[in-house]
Amino acid sequence: MNEDVIVRVVVPKGAFGASDDDDALDRVLRQIAIAASPDAKGEWAEKYGTDVDNDTFMMHRYCWCGKEDCPWCAGCDCPDEAYAHYIDGKEVSEAEYDAAWNEATPPWPFAKHKFGTPEFEAYDVWWKGELEKRNARFNIIHTPTCFFCIDGYKEHGGEPGKGAPNFWYKPTGIKVWWYKYIGRDTGVMGPTTDLGEMLAACMAALEMREVA
Repeated sequence: MNEDVIVRVVVPKGAFGASDDDDALDRVLRQIAIAASPDAKGEWAEKYGTDVDNDTFMMHRYCWCGKEDCPWCAGCDCPDEAYAHYIDGKEVSEAEYDAAWNEATPPWPFAKHKFGTPEFEAYDVWWKGELEKRNARFNIIHTPTCFFCIDGYKEHGGEPGKGAPNFWYKPTGIKVWWYKYIGRDTGVMGPTTDLGEMLAACMAALEMREVA
């Protein structure tokens, strides 16, 4: 068979550095990373960021070390007793919760119908509705007890339960978390209305570093 086959490869935003889908914050972070990097092309700072910390800002690449005491890799270490599981307002065991959750979760649309077909679209609408019903019935209450959940590595800009951010602009408290590279699954805390001023301040801090 000599039929033409069209293959569509979908990659996450930022997988190749700067993207047409970048918002203002992404563009500013990339500029800062390039300026702060000792080898912007070698470590692909435009994509991954770089590691730098001064009185004005901190940037840290996504970390893969997996060490329990790493401010960027650490996670919740609360004991099982710190979590209470509820279904329809009634407390149940974790095993009962998991079994009921699985029972209330219908198969993925991709497992039932071919993507793009009317059957898929109709099932997808129904499926999302069922998930909303499930989520309204199930609840987990977490009472933090571990260092990560209570402190969150504040000395590195971390927040309780989130750990250290990948970017922290100290004067206003803007904090940004991303997954693997800038722009992917971004989480933001703090005001982002004065990004131009933030960029100028970060660049000035880097110039002072060079002078020093």
